[in-house]
Amino acid sequence: MSISSMEILSNECFYDIFDYLNGYEIYQAFSNLNDRFEQLINSSSLLFKTAVEIRRDEPFRNFTNQMIHLNKHQIFSLHLSLTDPIDSFFSQLIIDSSLNNLQSISMRGIDSHAIVSFLKSLAYLPRLFSLSIGTFELKGFKDLNIIYPLIFTLPKLKFNKLGFIYGPHSSILLPMITNKQFSSIKHLVINHSCTLEQLNRIVSYTPQLHRLSFTDEEDDNNTKIDNHLLSILSQLTHLKIKIYHTTFDRLEMLIKNTNLKLNSLSLDISLEDVNYLESARWEILISKYLSQLNTFHFDYTEDMEGRKKLSTHLKLEESNQFSSLFWSERNWVLETKVNFEFITYSIRPYEYRL
Repeated sequence: MSISSMEILSNECFYDIFDYLNGYEIYQAFSNLNDRFEQLINSSSLLFKTAVEIRRDEPFRNFTNQMIHLNKHQIFSLHLSLTDPIDSFFSQLIIDSSLNNLQSISMRGIDSHAIVSFLKSLAYLPRLFSLSIGTFELKGFKDLNIIYPLIFTLPKLKFNKLGFIYGPHSSILLPMITNKQFSSIKHLVINHSCTLEQLNRIVSYTPQLHRLSFTDEEDDNNTKIDNHLLSILSQLTHLKIKIYHTTFDRLEMLIKNTNLKLNSLSLDISLEDVNYLESARWEILISKYLSQLNTFHFDYTEDMEGRKKLSTHLKLEESNQFSSLFWSERNWVLETKVNFEFITYSIRPYEYRL
């Protein structure tokens, strides 16, 4: 199709098409093309969903900054991926209230030295609802104790995801919460390990939380669960946990002691504890303490070493533990995958199986 025949299309049609395209590519393809397209891409009716990988290539970075700065009021979402730390990019990226339509930011690969100043600048954004940050390794706990309070002060934020490589000897020592520090976050993804005590400190800032995802850290199994954490857990509708240390006995106790109202529970287990494969215990636990559960995603993975593990797998297959009426009524199906290194037991709703 030639340019002349394309221009037969109405502005509304172009806006519908642009809605499916990366804002960076729209700007790259149509800027300086002709007067009509120049007006189209600079119209306040068009909001850019921009996703771009920032490279060290100077012309590329200059073009990216030009696009963002010239169309600030049109940026709806900004998803940036840095191939390696580029401090100069953040010195050129000016975030202020002129980005008044920016609702979602995803930043992957940001260096720990730049993250604090970057978060401080986000306070100027009047409509930031979603923030996702993946950073390089943070050494020590001081960064986290600054980072989380900065995130929690963002007034409109509803979704937050923070992920990085987390040292085993680090800790989270957030200051005590005050009423003025409450966050508006409803969906929190803690993509780093934390103990129950650390989790309690984090969620104490999020009284409106309904969806939570976190990775467990080695914990004292006798650690008492704080009443505030119990209160937050009891209002969740969706819970996802990556398990490396928590035994089934411990998880079972947590569920029994918490008035959970979950619609969805997702467990990704990389701990060798065969109690997780006891279907009878799961049936009792779900029936009595998770009666509102509609969606159950379960992955149990362990090393495949020798015939002993294979024998355990075959016994589970022969016993048909997860094929009783309880599981069939809910349409939850057990599937096993075996390779040379790992064996994974998965439970999914039947229609979602691969």
